[in-house]
Amino acid sequence: MLAMVPLANPKPVGLAIGIVLFVLAEVLRIWAAGTIHKTEELTTGGPYAFVRHPLYVGSFIHTLAYCFMSGHWQSFLFAVPLFLLLYSAAVSTEEAILLKLFGDAYRQYSEQVPRFFPRLRKPATGHGEFAWSQVVENKEYVNIIWAVVLCSLFILRAR
Repeated sequence: MLAMVPLANPKPVGLAIGIVLFVLAEVLRIWAAGTIHKTEELTTGGPYAFVRHPLYVGSFIHTLAYCFMSGHWQSFLFAVPLFLLLYSAAVSTEEAILLKLFGDAYRQYSEQVPRFFPRLRKPATGHGEFAWSQVVENKEYVNIIWAVVLCSLFILRAR
């Protein structure tokens, strides 16, 4: 996504849409990072009650935000397929690991909760409570810093 910045030609509408998407992505990623306890327990509450990979969904929304901010519709043709290629491999690997770690519990969870497109109906209560300390433990601040820097570069490019 950094490669988009030098060629970016941000427009006010694209920046506005991108910033809204950026904030939504960050809220989702923080919620997910504050809920998940990686490899310790199967998290099925919070955003994980709606979609199995909310961190990846948040990253996809970031990708869309950067495409809007770039000011070039062609960026969608480059960034979206690249995202899908890279993250589909990551999802497959992650799901294989989760299946080994949590067995039937993960299999049952994956049958009830969609992989990428969130379900809209209210789910049954799941396991996993949000905590800011978990956001820090999962090092989400690294993603936040990177995302804010990238977003700022697009805004500066608009000037």
